[in-house]
Amino acid sequence: MGLMNIFGLNNLSFRGAGSYVDTKLPAGRSSIEGLLWKDWMNVWKFVMESQNGLCLLLCAAVYHFFPYDYEAAARWDAAVFVSRLQLNVLIVWGFYSACHVLSNFLSSRKFLPARYPNFADMFQMVFYCTLSAVQWTVWEYGFCHMLGRGYMPFQTDAEVLMSWENIAWNAALVVAVPYIRIIHFYWCHRLIHFRFMYKYIHSLHHRNSDIDPFAGVCMHPYEILYYFTTACWPSLYVNCSPFVWMWNLFHAMITPAAPHSGFEDHWSTDQFHYIHHAKFECNYGTGAICFDKMFGTFVDKFDVNVKEQYDKENIAKGKAQYMAITDDVLNVLPKSNDYTLHWMYCIASYYWVLANALGWDDTDYRLVAANLAFGPAVVGVVLMQTFGDINPLLWPFDKEPVGVCALHIAAGMLFSVVPAYHFAAGVLGGSAEATAYCQLWGC
Repeated sequence: MGLMNIFGLNNLSFRGAGSYVDTKLPAGRSSIEGLLWKDWMNVWKFVMESQNGLCLLLCAAVYHFFPYDYEAAARWDAAVFVSRLQLNVLIVWGFYSACHVLSNFLSSRKFLPARYPNFADMFQMVFYCTLSAVQWTVWEYGFCHMLGRGYMPFQTDAEVLMSWENIAWNAALVVAVPYIRIIHFYWCHRLIHFRFMYKYIHSLHHRNSDIDPFAGVCMHPYEILYYFTTACWPSLYVNCSPFVWMWNLFHAMITPAAPHSGFEDHWSTDQFHYIHHAKFECNYGTGAICFDKMFGTFVDKFDVNVKEQYDKENIAKGKAQYMAITDDVLNVLPKSNDYTLHWMYCIASYYWVLANALGWDDTDYRLVAANLAFGPAVVGVVLMQTFGDINPLLWPFDKEPVGVCALHIAAGMLFSVVPAYHFAAGVLGGSAEATAYCQLWGC
């Protein structure tokens, strides 16, 4: 207890199974129900006796030694962007590589002992993980552009320290970030599991039948767009330190590594989320604040051998076309005409944003932002209706009560799609009036 478990370590070690694990059982067979809602009200345990504490320390070091350059971002300085990108890629590769090495050399209780990612799998995961680091940099640069241009107010470090009120406000937001992440993750994740979003976007994350730390942010560029909208809560809507924005994005980018280790006895392992990867139709959130328990999608453990459960419940349902492991390095590419069309739309949308930001295109910024945020859902529906699919648009939630289904779509849009619009509009709008902050509180 106490400092022996600082940063989520097990008696100051990265090795060892959690207290809930019955080592007499195969990996994945121990019950995790006792972990639900546990310690989430104990701020010290939730923040410091978990990987949240280590990530907060690393983020504070980055904030101090590599501060944001608002003036450079205000004039779209490409050299500064590239410099920041190099830093972020190094952080991602370094942290994820460390988790990969630690899990494979210090752990022994693998959920799927016979399955390890091959070269093609690792190439795909590292490729998309790096793309996520690129978009992380874009989000940071876009936010700094708004601050550097004076579109949004923010509290400098000196202003934060000017009063106890400012210190308390920003400290509360820093502590709140891991909680915000949990709430945002559930609603965003449930949204992209609806078939019209899952098929073309989230299925990429689920291609790996067994996960590795690099699978954590191995995401489609549109999934990472929605995933990063967590940083908008609260920084896009309130006046606070830019550290809160950095910390929110840093947490989103770094913390998925350890829970995707694929081992039961690894630092910050997450059986809750591993079951989601193996069964797909459960455990969409986390155990700390367990929305899945509320909505009946919680699965406690594997009832049978993990491999048997995976094969029985997923390949037998015809999902193998999306999940199959191949030796083809080109597994990073789309596999069919409708996927190719969706990728073409994705690339065109991002180019449209870039062209509008740099003044190469004079389309109304609201249309460009709306296309970026809402377009993938619309295009997904159109492609599914045009090319057909083995499942309905709302699968696997099509048999849920209408109210529950509507709630998840509405809340998912509110938490992830609407903020994507607000962020893009604020960056492209060219004035304070275009930002969500000014629309809420006045300029």
